[in-house]
Amino acid sequence: MDESNINQWMDKDLAIIGEILGKEFFEKQHKLVVDDKFMFNIEDKITQLLHSDTRHITTYETILSEINKARGISVNQALSSYPKLCQDIAKITDKVIFDFKVTGGEDVLMPLHFKPFIKSLVHLFRNAVDHGIEDLETRLINDKSEKGLISCHVEDHSEYIKIIISDDGAGIDVDRLKGKALQAGIVDQNKLLVMTNNEVLNLIFHEGLSTNEAVSQLSGRGIGMNVVKVEVEKLSGQLDVESQMGKGTSVTLKIPIAIYGNLINIAANSRDNITIEYILSPVINRVTSFLQSDMGFNLNRQAIFTYTTMQKVGLKKFTSYIHISGLVEVSVCMSFDQFLLDKLLEELNHGHKVLQEELLEYRQSVSMEVLNIIIGNALFNPYDHSILKITSPNIIEHDELTTEGANEKIAHVIIDTEYGEMQVLVGRF
Repeated sequence: MDESNINQWMDKDLAIIGEILGKEFFEKQHKLVVDDKFMFNIEDKITQLLHSDTRHITTYETILSEINKARGISVNQALSSYPKLCQDIAKITDKVIFDFKVTGGEDVLMPLHFKPFIKSLVHLFRNAVDHGIEDLETRLINDKSEKGLISCHVEDHSEYIKIIISDDGAGIDVDRLKGKALQAGIVDQNKLLVMTNNEVLNLIFHEGLSTNEAVSQLSGRGIGMNVVKVEVEKLSGQLDVESQMGKGTSVTLKIPIAIYGNLINIAANSRDNITIEYILSPVINRVTSFLQSDMGFNLNRQAIFTYTTMQKVGLKKFTSYIHISGLVEVSVCMSFDQFLLDKLLEELNHGHKVLQEELLEYRQSVSMEVLNIIIGNALFNPYDHSILKITSPNIIEHDELTTEGANEKIAHVIIDTEYGEMQVLVGRF
């Protein structure tokens, strides 16, 4: 039999198999599949070496970086399915949009704990098409192109990334949004009068608020945008909305990426930097978002930050602390005015009254629960448990804190709310 015929037949057979199983089928045969646990074990060992062998820090950092690249995907890749999703939604809603690709973020590795956040962005892209882009007739009346324009751009700022999702659609009707917020009981008329335009726009992230008159297959339940907000806050991130009627809407998400990635590198050099930069910052971000967004409390001014010693701090009546270990040994302490704690208790207990004889116990429980919520959301990293280990919260008296490490330098932050003050202390005590 002619060898050339055999090769032709084989090529045909392979083509048929490829059609059935997909073009990637044969490529996969040449790929090595490694269990994630094996990779985690290697990372753990390298992390341990960072402590014991400071002479080769750069080498270990490079190896860790390459391992992450080998098993990870970029932020750009993680977002790459959304342009097609937008096209699919456009077809369902009888709209037409330009094809687009996610730009930027090709060199930014997506941490594994970003997955829920990336998944939540489906609501932003869906809204850009469903709420933002107008139908063909409306766009032509307003002298716009027949096709709507949606874009997604990623900016790498070393310690954080920015994801900007924009559309050239109808924009957000601020007056309509105010009316919906009043109707839903989210704000009252007096509060609306003093809110800035930006603050009103950010109401779209409030749970239960939708500008749609009716629930559709795609939207109207008032859940989606709140999901985005929750996931952003879990990562100690920030989000902001800009919108102009008839021009379009842009949502900017700013997410820290260095909290965990650079923690290893800095731990090997200067533990003081970890305490302030990598523990305090995300904790304070989460405290303010918890008080303002979750509890609905107003802050009287910006948080006041100082370096001091435990001996000089006058703690409030109710104080709880939590210890963090791993690549850094540090404690976080939160101290509350009694009235503020009672308001937190009221919110967390959904307005149910507490018996007077049980009040002390409940106050202590709430003090620990708030600390646990904030630390858990600000610092929790399912990607690598070797970075930070967090104990359960405990109640502590001022005398206990000043006895040990009385002269150690600590970070002290005062957060002043409409119901009283809350103190956050970070240090080795």
